[in-house]
Amino acid sequence: MRIALWPRFLIIFIFVASKSYAAEYIVSETTAAEDVSEADETLGSMFEEKQDVIDEERLNRRNFFKDSTTAFNFRGYQFERNNFDLSENYAISYGGELSFRSGTIKDTFTLGGSLYTTQPFDAPLDKDGTGLLAPGQQSITVLGQGYLNFRTKRYDINIGRSSFSLPYVNRDDSRMIPNTFEAVSIARHTKVFDLGVAYLDKIKQKDSEEFIPMSTAASAASLESGLAMAVGRYNFPSGMAFGAQYFRNFDVFDTLYSESTWNTRIFSDRAGLKLSAQLTLQNSVGKEAAGKLDAESVGVKAATSFAHAVLNYSYVQNGDGSRIVSPFGGRPVYNSMMLSDFDRAGEKSHRLGFSYKFTRFGLTDLSMIYNFVTSRNAVIREVDIMLPKQQEQNITLDYRSSSGPFKGLWVRLRYAEAASDDIASTRDNFRLIVNYKLDI
Repeated sequence: MRIALWPRFLIIFIFVASKSYAAEYIVSETTAAEDVSEADETLGSMFEEKQDVIDEERLNRRNFFKDSTTAFNFRGYQFERNNFDLSENYAISYGGELSFRSGTIKDTFTLGGSLYTTQPFDAPLDKDGTGLLAPGQQSITVLGQGYLNFRTKRYDINIGRSSFSLPYVNRDDSRMIPNTFEAVSIARHTKVFDLGVAYLDKIKQKDSEEFIPMSTAASAASLESGLAMAVGRYNFPSGMAFGAQYFRNFDVFDTLYSESTWNTRIFSDRAGLKLSAQLTLQNSVGKEAAGKLDAESVGVKAATSFAHAVLNYSYVQNGDGSRIVSPFGGRPVYNSMMLSDFDRAGEKSHRLGFSYKFTRFGLTDLSMIYNFVTSRNAVIREVDIMLPKQQEQNITLDYRSSSGPFKGLWVRLRYAEAASDDIASTRDNFRLIVNYKLDI
């Protein structure tokens, strides 16, 4: 049985969008927003890093060395997870990213790169599996990015090792080192729309130093195929926006994702309101080298903000066919959490979230995020087995210094707890993350 038709009609009705920050891979890289208009979203920019780093002022500069930037982003990470089967995953690691970006050459070309490393500080072999280090609690050092960027007033062309911040194809920077890709991309940015196409040949996953074919990452070891992708987004003057993404991993599977939001002010502009909707369709293609895939997911979300607080509710319903897959990055699904993505076939999940910035108390650098999800109706259709209900709650406390002697310091405390109806024990996860950016 497929997803009922009513959610699709609802998506057409609410096919309007602004920024939606529910997905866990986005929460991993951002702090709480004070207003719904500030919240990060899945299709907010085409190829985010390249657009943000090169601006119009830099296009008018000519000195390759004078305008170059070098920075070291330190990261220390403690990860503890207790699983349903009573096993444990634990490690403390340290490392970070050494990045370089040149000034422009002839006002057009820019070179850049990033060297990543993660080293074990306390990493017992019998508690492997945190994702902070390579399998076996081994260290990683890798040139994750190395690219040539060519930019005109209309187009942004990037060639080499780089990162993306898109649904299902992204950094997923939730551990020590992000996903990066060997790719070629072309994008066009305007005030009204973004358009882009890309071909991704290989991926370096966050717990590895090896770049492997996209098909291998998708569990199709018999192939060495890449991924073709197209992305678009249009912003309407009324606060509405619509975005869509399509990618195909040849002879493996394809994915169509769309998201839309509507952003407005209510109560005499004292509060914000945002309505969002998303759709994912996945199917195996060609030789179906990783097996049969037929997955659907629809989600709707409402969020409101007032006095530095954001309250939101989301509902996600998955089709009965296959489970959503995401081998190239984090899932954009609204109800994705730290321990579970709630993406099982047939699963219906509700999420209630709250975030707050303590600006009113003079603590402008302090914020918190809380999310709770409950789900039911997940199935394994091949054997017609109903899976148990699940619940999960996450809380994140952030201190991110924006000025003074500690500018660049970002300390995160994160905790997750999950329960399942068929298991007496709970699953929990504690994370302490310390980031510090130092310009060299």
